[in-house]
Amino acid sequence: METVTVGCGSGASASRREKAIAVAREPAVEYLCCDRLAERTLANAAANMLAEPDRGYNPSLERWFRAVLPECVENGVRIIGSFGAANTSVASEQVIRIAEELGYDLNVATVLGDDVLDAVLEESVDLSHWQTGEPIDYDRRNIVDPSAPPLFAHAYLGADPIVEALDRRADIVITGRVADLSLFLAPLIYEFGWCNGDIDEIAGGATVGHLLECEAYATGGNLYEPGHVDIPEMDDIGFPIAEVGPSGEAVLTKPDGTGGIVSEFSLKNQLCHEILDPTAYESPDVTLDVTEVELDGIAEDQVHVSGAQGSPSPEDLKLLVGFDNGLFVEAGGSWAGPNSYEKAETCIERVIRPNVDRWEHSDQIFHGPRYDIVGVNSIHGPAVTTPDCDPNEAMVRVAAKIETEAAADDFADLVGNCVGMGGGAGAGGLVKQVRPNITIFPATIPRSHVDQSVELHRIVPRRTDS
Repeated sequence: METVTVGCGSGASASRREKAIAVAREPAVEYLCCDRLAERTLANAAANMLAEPDRGYNPSLERWFRAVLPECVENGVRIIGSFGAANTSVASEQVIRIAEELGYDLNVATVLGDDVLDAVLEESVDLSHWQTGEPIDYDRRNIVDPSAPPLFAHAYLGADPIVEALDRRADIVITGRVADLSLFLAPLIYEFGWCNGDIDEIAGGATVGHLLECEAYATGGNLYEPGHVDIPEMDDIGFPIAEVGPSGEAVLTKPDGTGGIVSEFSLKNQLCHEILDPTAYESPDVTLDVTEVELDGIAEDQVHVSGAQGSPSPEDLKLLVGFDNGLFVEAGGSWAGPNSYEKAETCIERVIRPNVDRWEHSDQIFHGPRYDIVGVNSIHGPAVTTPDCDPNEAMVRVAAKIETEAAADDFADLVGNCVGMGGGAGAGGLVKQVRPNITIFPATIPRSHVDQSVELHRIVPRRTDS
């Protein structure tokens, strides 16, 4: 096989289906790979599954597959994606149901094994921070009940089970927590037959996966800088596509007629994204060295990528462990017009803070509260001084982590009442939100504790009487 063409179908839990369709319609694309997970989205999915056992998979799954699957079937494109989130088996059941309703003859594979909660609960896993090696510090992480067991634990699987699924002729592969780049690397390993000795080839494929995994980040989606960098047709930025050769070298582009750019500059920015050590970027499949990667523009929106080097993958897999950490509360309100900032600041200092300080349930606050004026100091906090000019509007945000639901609801009411009563005329847009708070601890787990497997389901269209 001379080349394999892999397209990005998504890089976030809510990536739009229209973008994936544009990639699937490109004549050369053979695989549509979809990253639908992040640490936050996995935590949200786990919380949803704990509340309702039939939830916990990607919430946009049905809309996405009903729109995109027909395009992929028509064009012979295989789908790989982490739509399973915290509930992979149920996600696969939903995909199978959709495919059956659409009348398709397909093989759907389910990758299992990332859920390793049992191993963690058995205390056979050392919960040390995956970067520093330090044991978990419950006090520093403000865990409300250090004695409570974790809610979930998911290991980052690599490409191997996806390769197995493709070898078993899967048309759709549904995974849970798989390393982002591994979703894109797997079809390359399968098609080219790379093995452990092909370390630089795998490194090249991993580099391609890293460039594709964040969708529009590779095509200019995060590059616009007023007065310095402009991006064409920002309303329709296309997702990246890679035509990859057996050596791991590739040409990156995007669908014809879509906005954005594919350039040395756009790919350099994505290449550096989330990499701490460019000489040793660890994944379950390879330790990647991108310091010698060369990016050469060969035509408009076409960049040749080469030069990646690799070394063996780490012995352990990354692990995310989630702990129940009470409830997260946000409440506040906004002002508009002259003196908005002064009114917001006065409301915090002379109304909200004194009421919170004497609140009868203050012992229920185990982290916070935090007082912000959005647009002024909500990111940089106390490092920000009073703004030089009076903003047209200002929004107060008060946030805290609270133990019980009753206290959390009362705290939100207290802050909302304070905004309505203090700080001067013009207050409005009251916001009150209470939601479960899950704290995630990143650790590692020996591969021997991870029992990954692949289940294959053959869909046979129902026969109807004529």
